Amino acid sequence: MTEPTEPTERTHGSAPSPTTDVATGRPTDRLAEPLTRALGARSANPLAKLGLRTVGDLLRHYPRRYGDPGTLTDLAGLALGEHVTIVAQVRSTTVRRMRNRPGAILEAVVTDGPRQLSLTFFAKSPNALRYHEQRLAAGRLGLFTGVVGDYRGTRQLTHPDYRIIGMDDDAEDAESAVLEASRPIPIYPASASIPSWKIQPAVRTVLDPLREEDVPDPVPDAVRAQHGLGTRLEALRDVHEPYDEQQWRRGRDRLRYEEAFVLQAALAQRRARAEAEPATARPPRARGRAGSSPTSTRPCPSR
Repeated sequence: MTEPTEPTERTHGSAPSPTTDVATGRPTDRLAEPLTRALGARSANPLAKLGLRTVGDLLRHYPRRYGDPGTLTDLAGLALGEHVTIVAQVRSTTVRRMRNRPGAILEAVVTDGPRQLSLTFFAKSPNALRYHEQRLAAGRLGLFTGVVGDYRGTRQLTHPDYRIIGMDDDAEDAESAVLEASRPIPIYPASASIPSWKIQPAVRTVLDPLREEDVPDPVPDAVRAQHGLGTRLEALRDVHEPYDEQQWRRGRDRLRYEEAFVLQAALAQRRARAEAEPATARPPRARGRAGSSPTSTRPCPSR
Protein backbone atom coordinates (compact mmCIF):
# COMPACT_ATOMS: atom_id res chain seq x y z
CA MET A 1 0.00 0.00 0.00
CA THR A 2 2.93 2.32 -0.55
CA GLU A 3 2.96 2.87 -4.31
CA PRO A 4 2.82 6.44 -5.67
CA THR A 5 -0.79 7.51 -6.07
CA GLU A 6 -1.05 11.12 -7.05
CA PRO A 7 -2.00 12.19 -10.59
CA THR A 8 0.48 14.37 -12.44
CA GLU A 9 1.66 17.13 -10.13
CA ARG A 10 0.29 20.53 -11.03
CA THR A 11 1.93 23.90 -10.62
CA HIS A 12 0.51 25.76 -7.68
CA GLY A 13 -0.14 29.46 -8.07
CA SER A 14 -1.84 32.25 -6.25
CA ALA A 15 -5.44 32.98 -7.18
CA PRO A 16 -7.46 36.16 -6.82
CA SER A 17 -9.41 36.56 -3.61
CA PRO A 18 -12.91 35.12 -4.07
CA THR A 19 -16.00 37.25 -3.74
CA THR A 20 -18.52 36.48 -1.01
CA ASP A 21 -22.17 35.58 -1.37
CA VAL A 22 -24.07 38.25 0.53
CA ALA A 23 -26.91 35.89 1.51
CA THR A 24 -24.79 33.01 2.85
CA GLY A 25 -21.49 34.69 3.66
CA ARG A 26 -19.70 31.87 1.77
CA PRO A 27 -17.08 32.61 -0.92
CA THR A 28 -18.57 32.15 -4.38
CA ASP A 29 -15.42 30.33 -5.52
CA ARG A 30 -14.48 28.05 -2.64
CA LEU A 31 -11.45 26.59 -4.41
CA ALA A 32 -9.93 30.06 -4.91
CA GLU A 33 -10.31 30.92 -1.23
CA PRO A 34 -6.91 31.80 0.30
CA LEU A 35 -5.70 29.37 2.95
CA THR A 36 -4.96 32.32 5.21
CA ARG A 37 -8.72 32.82 5.33
CA ALA A 38 -9.75 29.16 5.40
CA LEU A 39 -7.16 28.00 7.97
CA GLY A 40 -5.69 31.14 9.51
CA ALA A 41 -2.22 32.53 8.96
CA ARG A 42 -0.53 30.27 11.51
CA SER A 43 -1.55 27.10 9.64
CA ALA A 44 -1.37 28.62 6.15
CA ASN A 45 2.14 30.04 6.29
CA PRO A 46 3.98 26.67 6.45
CA LEU A 47 1.80 25.39 3.59
CA ALA A 48 2.75 28.42 1.50
CA LYS A 49 6.36 27.20 1.61
CA LEU A 50 5.12 24.17 -0.37
CA GLY A 51 3.44 26.46 -2.90
CA LEU A 52 -0.03 25.86 -1.43
CA ARG A 53 -1.90 29.16 -1.14
CA THR A 54 -5.53 28.40 -1.93
CA VAL A 55 -8.07 25.71 -1.05
CA GLY A 56 -7.74 24.36 -4.58
CA ASP A 57 -3.95 24.16 -4.26
CA LEU A 58 -4.25 22.15 -1.04
CA LEU A 59 -6.84 19.74 -2.45
CA ARG A 60 -4.60 19.09 -5.47
CA HIS A 61 -1.70 18.26 -3.15
CA TYR A 62 -2.37 14.52 -3.35
CA PRO A 63 -0.82 11.92 -1.05
CA ARG A 64 2.41 10.47 -2.41
CA ARG A 65 1.60 7.10 -0.88
CA TYR A 66 -0.39 5.50 1.95
CA GLY A 67 0.90 3.91 5.09
CA ASP A 68 -0.78 0.84 6.51
CA PRO A 69 -0.66 0.76 10.34
CA GLY A 70 -0.08 -2.99 10.05
CA THR A 71 2.76 -2.66 7.53
CA LEU A 72 6.09 -1.12 8.52
CA THR A 73 8.25 0.93 6.16
CA ASP A 74 11.24 -0.88 4.68
CA LEU A 75 14.15 0.95 6.31
CA ALA A 76 16.65 -0.50 3.84
CA GLY A 77 15.70 2.09 1.23
CA LEU A 78 16.47 5.19 3.32
CA ALA A 79 19.10 7.43 1.72
CA LEU A 80 21.43 9.77 3.58
CA GLY A 81 20.25 13.37 3.48
CA GLU A 82 16.72 12.41 2.42
CA HIS A 83 13.72 13.91 4.20
CA VAL A 84 11.53 10.91 4.98
CA THR A 85 8.30 9.90 6.69
CA ILE A 86 8.26 6.30 7.88
CA VAL A 87 5.96 3.92 9.76
CA ALA A 88 7.96 1.96 12.36
CA GLN A 89 7.68 0.24 15.72
CA VAL A 90 9.56 1.39 18.80
CA ARG A 91 11.94 -1.31 20.02
CA SER A 92 13.62 0.45 22.95
CA THR A 93 14.15 3.87 24.52
CA THR A 94 16.97 4.99 26.81
CA VAL A 95 17.84 8.30 28.47
CA ARG A 96 21.31 9.09 29.79
CA ARG A 97 23.58 11.97 30.62
CA MET A 98 26.18 12.85 28.00
CA ARG A 99 29.75 11.87 28.83
CA ASN A 100 31.88 14.60 27.32
CA ARG A 101 29.69 17.67 27.74
CA PRO A 102 26.73 18.88 29.83
CA GLY A 103 23.29 17.69 28.86
CA ALA A 104 21.32 14.52 28.26
CA ILE A 105 20.44 12.37 25.27
CA LEU A 106 17.46 10.15 24.52
CA GLU A 107 17.95 7.39 22.01
CA ALA A 108 14.96 5.45 20.73
CA VAL A 109 15.44 2.52 18.40
CA VAL A 110 12.66 1.89 15.89
CA THR A 111 12.43 -1.08 13.59
CA ASP A 112 10.75 -2.53 10.52
CA GLY A 113 11.53 -6.03 11.81
CA PRO A 114 14.96 -6.95 10.43
CA ARG A 115 16.42 -3.41 10.34
CA GLN A 116 16.75 -0.59 12.84
CA LEU A 117 16.86 3.20 12.86
CA SER A 118 17.98 5.43 15.72
CA LEU A 119 16.01 8.49 16.88
CA THR A 120 18.02 10.95 18.98
CA PHE A 121 16.87 13.87 21.12
CA PHE A 122 19.11 16.23 23.11
CA ALA A 123 18.25 18.36 26.14
CA LYS A 124 19.86 20.12 29.08
CA SER A 125 18.73 17.45 31.57
CA PRO A 126 17.14 13.99 31.61
CA ASN A 127 13.91 15.46 33.02
CA ALA A 128 13.47 17.53 29.87
CA LEU A 129 13.33 14.29 27.86
CA ARG A 130 10.71 12.48 30.00
CA TYR A 131 7.88 13.55 27.67
CA HIS A 132 9.47 11.74 24.72
CA GLU A 133 10.51 8.80 26.89
CA GLN A 134 6.92 8.19 28.01
CA ARG A 135 5.49 8.46 24.50
CA LEU A 136 8.17 6.36 22.81
CA ALA A 137 7.45 3.22 24.82
CA ALA A 138 8.56 -0.11 23.39
CA GLY A 139 5.97 -1.74 21.13
CA ARG A 140 4.24 1.45 20.00
CA LEU A 141 3.74 2.22 16.31
CA GLY A 142 4.37 5.68 14.98
CA LEU A 143 5.03 7.90 12.02
CA PHE A 144 8.44 9.52 12.19
CA THR A 145 9.74 12.27 9.95
CA GLY A 146 13.12 13.91 9.58
CA VAL A 147 16.34 13.99 7.58
CA VAL A 148 18.31 10.74 7.48
CA GLY A 149 21.77 11.14 9.01
CA ASP A 150 24.59 8.83 10.00
CA TYR A 151 26.47 8.51 13.28
CA ARG A 152 29.28 5.99 13.45
CA GLY A 153 27.75 3.89 10.72
CA THR A 154 24.22 3.93 12.17
CA ARG A 155 21.35 5.61 10.33
CA GLN A 156 19.45 8.06 12.50
CA LEU A 157 16.92 10.87 12.65
CA THR A 158 17.91 13.72 14.96
CA HIS A 159 15.06 15.48 16.77
CA PRO A 160 12.46 13.96 14.43
CA ASP A 161 8.84 15.02 14.50
CA TYR A 162 6.53 12.09 15.14
CA ARG A 163 2.99 10.91 15.76
CA ILE A 164 2.12 7.83 17.79
CA ILE A 165 -0.63 5.84 16.09
CA GLY A 166 -3.61 5.42 18.39
CA MET A 167 -2.48 8.19 20.76
CA ASP A 168 -2.37 11.30 18.60
CA ASP A 169 -5.46 10.63 16.48
CA ASP A 170 -8.30 13.09 16.68
CA ALA A 171 -10.94 10.73 18.07
CA GLU A 172 -13.76 11.44 20.51
CA ASP A 173 -13.92 7.95 22.08
CA ALA A 174 -12.13 4.61 22.17
CA GLU A 175 -14.19 3.12 19.33
CA SER A 176 -13.42 6.08 17.08
CA ALA A 177 -9.75 5.86 18.04
CA VAL A 178 -9.61 2.21 16.96
CA LEU A 179 -11.30 3.08 13.66
CA GLU A 180 -8.92 5.98 13.01
CA ALA A 181 -5.89 3.87 13.83
CA SER A 182 -6.94 1.20 11.31
CA ARG A 183 -7.39 3.59 8.38
CA PRO A 184 -4.78 4.02 5.63
CA ILE A 185 -2.45 6.90 6.47
CA PRO A 186 -2.10 9.48 3.67
CA ILE A 187 1.56 10.46 3.43
CA TYR A 188 1.92 13.79 1.64
CA PRO A 189 4.88 15.46 -0.01
CA ALA A 190 6.12 17.47 2.97
CA SER A 191 9.06 19.51 4.22
CA ALA A 192 11.00 20.22 7.38
CA SER A 193 8.62 23.10 8.16
CA ILE A 194 5.45 20.98 8.06
CA PRO A 195 5.26 17.17 8.38
CA SER A 196 2.77 15.03 6.51
CA TRP A 197 0.37 14.50 9.43
CA LYS A 198 -0.04 18.27 9.87
CA ILE A 199 -1.05 18.56 6.22
CA GLN A 200 -3.78 15.95 6.65
CA PRO A 201 -5.91 17.89 9.21
CA ALA A 202 -5.53 21.03 7.09
CA VAL A 203 -6.92 19.10 4.11
CA ARG A 204 -9.83 17.83 6.21
CA THR A 205 -10.62 21.33 7.43
CA VAL A 206 -11.10 22.68 3.90
CA LEU A 207 -12.55 19.49 2.37
CA ASP A 208 -15.26 18.56 4.87
CA PRO A 209 -17.49 21.66 4.38
CA LEU A 210 -17.44 21.48 0.57
CA ARG A 211 -20.59 20.68 -1.38
CA GLU A 212 -20.90 19.32 -4.91
CA GLU A 213 -21.60 22.79 -6.33
CA ASP A 214 -18.35 24.06 -4.79
CA VAL A 215 -16.21 21.68 -6.87
CA PRO A 216 -16.61 22.06 -10.65
CA ASP A 217 -16.31 18.74 -12.42
CA PRO A 218 -14.77 18.74 -15.92
CA VAL A 219 -16.14 15.25 -16.64
CA PRO A 220 -19.76 15.50 -17.89
CA ASP A 221 -22.53 13.65 -16.05
CA ALA A 222 -23.21 11.39 -19.05
CA VAL A 223 -19.56 10.32 -19.26
CA ARG A 224 -19.41 9.60 -15.54
CA ALA A 225 -22.59 7.53 -15.73
CA GLN A 226 -21.28 5.60 -18.74
CA HIS A 227 -18.06 4.64 -16.95
CA GLY A 228 -19.45 4.29 -13.43
CA LEU A 229 -17.40 7.19 -12.05
CA GLY A 230 -18.12 9.33 -9.02
CA THR A 231 -17.97 13.10 -8.89
CA ARG A 232 -14.78 15.07 -8.45
CA LEU A 233 -15.68 15.88 -4.85
CA GLU A 234 -16.18 12.18 -4.10
CA ALA A 235 -12.79 11.43 -5.65
CA LEU A 236 -11.10 14.08 -3.50
CA ARG A 237 -12.63 12.55 -0.37
CA ASP A 238 -11.56 9.09 -1.51
CA VAL A 239 -7.89 10.04 -1.87
CA HIS A 240 -7.63 12.35 1.15
CA GLU A 241 -9.87 10.55 3.67
CA PRO A 242 -9.97 6.86 2.76
CA TYR A 243 -11.23 4.16 5.11
CA ASP A 244 -9.58 1.35 3.15
CA GLU A 245 -7.27 0.64 0.22
CA GLN A 246 -10.13 0.12 -2.21
CA GLN A 247 -11.39 3.65 -1.55
CA TRP A 248 -8.12 5.48 -2.22
CA ARG A 249 -7.54 3.39 -5.33
CA ARG A 250 -11.01 4.31 -6.59
CA GLY A 251 -10.33 8.00 -6.02
CA ARG A 252 -6.90 7.81 -7.62
CA ASP A 253 -8.30 6.10 -10.74
CA ARG A 254 -11.12 8.68 -10.99
CA LEU A 255 -8.64 11.59 -10.87
CA ARG A 256 -6.38 9.90 -13.42
CA TYR A 257 -9.35 9.42 -15.74
CA GLU A 258 -10.22 13.09 -15.33
CA GLU A 259 -6.67 14.10 -16.19
CA ALA A 260 -6.71 12.02 -19.39
CA PHE A 261 -10.22 13.23 -20.29
CA VAL A 262 -9.26 16.91 -19.94
CA LEU A 263 -6.12 16.38 -22.02
CA GLN A 264 -8.01 14.61 -24.81
CA ALA A 265 -10.73 17.28 -24.79
CA ALA A 266 -8.12 20.03 -25.10
CA LEU A 267 -6.45 18.24 -28.04
CA ALA A 268 -9.83 17.77 -29.76
CA GLN A 269 -10.63 21.46 -29.34
CA ARG A 270 -7.26 22.40 -30.79
CA ARG A 271 -7.83 20.18 -33.83
CA ALA A 272 -11.31 21.65 -34.31
CA ARG A 273 -9.94 25.20 -34.22
CA ALA A 274 -7.23 24.30 -36.72
CA GLU A 275 -9.78 22.73 -39.11
CA ALA A 276 -12.02 25.79 -38.82
CA GLU A 277 -9.25 28.19 -39.84
CA PRO A 278 -9.96 29.68 -43.32
CA ALA A 279 -7.41 28.71 -45.96
CA THR A 280 -6.83 30.05 -49.50
CA ALA A 281 -6.04 27.61 -52.27
CA ARG A 282 -2.76 28.43 -54.03
CA PRO A 283 -1.77 27.34 -57.55
CA PRO A 284 1.37 25.20 -57.79
CA ARG A 285 4.60 27.10 -58.37
CA ALA A 286 5.96 27.18 -61.92
CA ARG A 287 9.16 25.21 -62.28
CA GLY A 288 12.29 26.34 -64.18
CA ARG A 289 14.16 24.27 -66.72
CA ALA A 290 13.12 20.65 -66.91
CA GLY A 291 14.28 18.73 -63.92
CA SER A 292 15.45 21.82 -62.07
CA SER A 293 13.88 24.05 -59.45
CA PRO A 294 13.55 27.83 -59.83
CA THR A 295 16.44 28.33 -57.45
CA SER A 296 18.74 26.30 -59.65
CA THR A 297 18.65 29.01 -62.40
CA ARG A 298 20.34 31.55 -60.15
CA PRO A 299 23.98 32.24 -61.15
CA CYS A 300 26.60 30.79 -58.88
CA PRO A 301 28.58 33.32 -56.93
CA SER A 302 31.90 34.17 -58.52
CA ARG A 303 34.98 32.72 -56.97
